[in-house]
Amino acid sequence: MSEESADFEQVLSRVLMDLGITLDSGQRSALYAHYRLLKRWNDRMNLTTVRRLADVVTRHFGESLALASVLGPGDGSVVDIGSGGGFPGLPVAVYCPERQIVLVESVGKKAVFLKEAARNLANARVVAGRFEDLTECFEWAVMRAVASEGLSEPLVRSVRKVAVLVSASGSEEVGRILGLSEMVEHPLVWDSRTAILTGTVQN
Repeated sequence: MSEESADFEQVLSRVLMDLGITLDSGQRSALYAHYRLLKRWNDRMNLTTVRRLADVVTRHFGESLALASVLGPGDGSVVDIGSGGGFPGLPVAVYCPERQIVLVESVGKKAVFLKEAARNLANARVVAGRFEDLTECFEWAVMRAVASEGLSEPLVRSVRKVAVLVSASGSEEVGRILGLSEMVEHPLVWDSRTAILTGTVQN
């Protein structure tokens, strides 16, 4: 095990303990492979401004896994809107192998990265385009750092429920813009400023 992989494993283990979830060795390896690819490609394109290993594992992988854990059991499909560097969609795919995950990214270079990152995940596929143009239906939409304006209409058309990483102080506003009901805010144990907002799309 390299020093980098040992550091990744150490931080990931701490995050998983905080979340109260477990991953097997294959799932942990898949997350590390995503990290290695993200680090390599980030030198050529701006996939993330967060670069310190501990911060990447906690803020990107940890927050994504926290979101995955609130989706609950089931095999309903998930769409990650504006997946970017693969967050939260790829960790969701790793944590929920029974769910089919569609990563939607309108920026061509980022979509190419996602296809490479999802290559070994049988339950993940990439759509290079806009969520608004999809004709599929999903149980969940997940997202982070995505402008929520203009999404309420396409959400009504194709999604039942939404889970979004938000600023805790702005969760109510995001829920209103997205047109959600039955909203629940799930705080992050290590960062009170960030929360996961879940809700049902109002028809």
